[in-house]
Amino acid sequence: MATSISSDHKQLDYHVICARIFLLVRDDASVSIKVLQEATDATYGFRPSYRKVWLAKQKAVAQIYGDWKESYGDLPRWILGITSTMDGSVALLKTSPVRVGWKLEYIAYCICTRGGGNAESWSYFITNLRRHVTPQQGILEISDRHNGIKDALESLDSGWRPPHTYRAFCIRHVATNFALTLKRQDARRWLVNAAYAKTEAEFDYWFDIMRTENPAMCDWANRMEYERWTQHKNGGRRYGHMTTNISECVNSILKGTRNIPMTSLVKSTYLWLAELFVVRGQTAEA
Repeated sequence: MATSISSDHKQLDYHVICARIFLLVRDDASVSIKVLQEATDATYGFRPSYRKVWLAKQKAVAQIYGDWKESYGDLPRWILGITSTMDGSVALLKTSPVRVGWKLEYIAYCICTRGGGNAESWSYFITNLRRHVTPQQGILEISDRHNGIKDALESLDSGWRPPHTYRAFCIRHVATNFALTLKRQDARRWLVNAAYAKTEAEFDYWFDIMRTENPAMCDWANRMEYERWTQHKNGGRRYGHMTTNISECVNSILKGTRNIPMTSLVKSTYLWLAELFVVRGQTAEA
């Protein structure tokens, strides 16, 4: 008589695995398949295939948060409830029935941009962001040097050109590209120090070091307008923010929402951000 069963045993299908991992998924929808495989292994004495555990997790998520496909149909009704009862709420649902073999639904403010982030995608996103969230002048936009972002922001009808909006580069992205190009151990640190310099004298100090070590470093940096990447030339618009770390912090807060059905994802995003704004507002007023 066999003392164990293989991962392909018909009685150990994803329904059985779902029952084992249900509580783990309920506590953390972002739990990895590897962790769930190990948990199943600890209970049954073997390690099931990735696909079996993935199917089991999908089933567990559906039991907790609702059916994946039905969730798309529930979304318009839930959003209608929000916009009908909360003044100032704005929602725009735009779908693409068929795109490269997939059927997709996107929410510009929280999920993704369409088509992998081209100019059309970013234009759709920033146009609605400008219209509904940031109508005021003097906004500073910090991002990497993605061509899709650049083309969308610099479009004449984008509403994201000075004096309405000013653009700056994330120094973390700039420094990474700089280090990859120059391949010098200290190059990244020198450029970052120059970018963070609050005075022209301090900036010149670090820039002179770069010029002495390798003039190509300064040539590379000078291809960018100073107001786009240095603190001493940005007119005080950055308020000390040199990177996109603020948005990354919000992304980390919302990380767990990426693994649940559409309507639950939007609900979770809304509730998390509402709580975050309240907490940050109270902290600022304290």
